[in-house]
Amino acid sequence: MRGQLIAAAIATVVAIAAGEVVMRIARDPPGYFPINHREDSLYAEHPVRGYTLKPGAHHRYVTPEVDVAIDVSSDGLRDTTLAAIQRADRRILAVGNSFTMGLAVANEDTWGKQLERLLAAQDPRHSVHVVNAGVAGYSPRQIRLRMEELFPIVRPQAVIFELTTETFGRMFHPNILFAGTLIRADVLPGIRSVRGGLLYSPYKQPWLRSVDYWLNLHLQLGAHILRRASAILGAIPRDTVDQADTAWIRRAMQPTLQELSAAHGFAAARRVPFIVLLANPQLPGGAYSPLESFYNGIVIERCRKERIKYVDLLPTLMRESGGSRPIFRTGHDQHWTPAAHALAARALLDSISPRGP
Repeated sequence: MRGQLIAAAIATVVAIAAGEVVMRIARDPPGYFPINHREDSLYAEHPVRGYTLKPGAHHRYVTPEVDVAIDVSSDGLRDTTLAAIQRADRRILAVGNSFTMGLAVANEDTWGKQLERLLAAQDPRHSVHVVNAGVAGYSPRQIRLRMEELFPIVRPQAVIFELTTETFGRMFHPNILFAGTLIRADVLPGIRSVRGGLLYSPYKQPWLRSVDYWLNLHLQLGAHILRRASAILGAIPRDTVDQADTAWIRRAMQPTLQELSAAHGFAAARRVPFIVLLANPQLPGGAYSPLESFYNGIVIERCRKERIKYVDLLPTLMRESGGSRPIFRTGHDQHWTPAAHALAARALLDSISPRGP
């Protein structure tokens, strides 16, 4: 009997060791997130907005389909310096998130630069600069704060406020900079910095979180077993809100709408035209989520109520793609391609020109 127990123990140890070796080769620990080399070197901490573009940063944004340079000026813009901007006869301040900043496209292909060229061709006698003040991952509040900060410096003749409508959740869980990488603020209690990345534990109980950390670092097979068992037993907290609940979405979008109204009021008090550009990502297969139209519709209701000029690009994007061609994104990145930026620039030209609607 003793020999059988010893043999069983040895077999168990060998099986666990083999499973651990296979798991380490095949998969990362369940709580491990590697450093985001696509973007992380672009950001620096900011006392008000949490983070911002790092002045003087030089980076290449690389995916299997894209390899573009992202250079940040000494003033923290994906643009030239503020001193050069101030010399332009006409200045338009463009604020927003990554769809304004232009992740995944060259600077010259962003909608801001394309709009700048269209405006220059329309009026060659006057110099024009569309200031690209977009910062990837920003919430509507962070976008408004950046607009208000740059407004007295740029002294714009118009403001374009890009809003990716599906990101209204960032009002509750904004992105912050932790250990050099962007994370959602609500996951901060469960985050640890480890070599090469971050370790996240979803558990609320401190003792269970400590066990999870230890397993992730030392026994990955055990970490995967714990995570799977926790999911089955309901030990991992889940978001119980039905994202398709239209009444909930309307309530959840109110803080975003309030930020939009505040930004419009800020510009209106200074008698500066204000335009909202609605941005929507395309799905990998080429279609658009039905919720995107619903999100946009809620924003448009507020814009019409408060007489805020807006550009809804979604109908054009859907029509041009035929609903089945992913021409406004790439397979590994949801950000707009140059073609989508071009459509946005042309639509904005019609709205911002004196003869526009």
